[in-house]
Amino acid sequence: MTSDDELDVLLRRADNAMDDALGQIIDADRALAHVEGAVNRSSELLGSVLPVYLVCDTSASMAGEPIAALNDAIAQVYRLADHDPLLGEFIRVAVISFNSTAALVQPLEDLRREVPTLTAQGMSNYAGAFTLLHDAIARDLPLFKAEGVRVFRPTVFFLTDGAPTDRAADWDSAYERMMQLVARPNIVAFGFADADAEVLSRIATTAAFIAEDRTVPLQAISSYTGSLTQSIASSARSTDSAQALLVNSNIPGYVSLPL
Repeated sequence: MTSDDELDVLLRRADNAMDDALGQIIDADRALAHVEGAVNRSSELLGSVLPVYLVCDTSASMAGEPIAALNDAIAQVYRLADHDPLLGEFIRVAVISFNSTAALVQPLEDLRREVPTLTAQGMSNYAGAFTLLHDAIARDLPLFKAEGVRVFRPTVFFLTDGAPTDRAADWDSAYERMMQLVARPNIVAFGFADADAEVLSRIATTAAFIAEDRTVPLQAISSYTGSLTQSIASSARSTDSAQALLVNSNIPGYVSLPL
């Protein structure tokens, strides 16, 4: 090997060593950026809450597999804290069921609670659901603010398998009253089986979906579950989560409805 060849080898080795060193610096910068991002996210979410209200149709038509699937969907929401403890600190969830009457099954609390179980009976009284939702939001949010907690705009996931059985004027009036709240909620509506597409579009403010095959409620609720948990987690992790609810518009088995 000539002296020129030896010099070339040495230069290549030096270049490789420099590339390795630069790569380590870049990796370190990326790791630092990741840590800084996590710290910033933690700082933003700590001392803040995202109220989430699950408003569920539990009329008699939901009996059997549909109500069982719905209970599983709720359980998966409560398990979000197992995957991301910070979400557990940030998210507060309430569960409202409605059939012939509406009931606050689980008040607005963190995810470290016993998972509520819903049962199916009665009709689908929408007015009762919106009246109870109005009262819950009007009561819950001032309590957090009085403690100096930053409260993001409430999120509502509305699930139904049928059209309202009460008079349109009654439920529409209750809905309009709720939407007059200063902290009027972002609403995502899901429907399957005999749900009315026009009613879903009327209720929703952010997105509305109806199942393509309305004869398979179990599959529809399973798809709803994935969208529900992803929407909550994505909204919480977004730096814009105080402004808008993040919802995936492509949900398997569902058609997005115009608002």
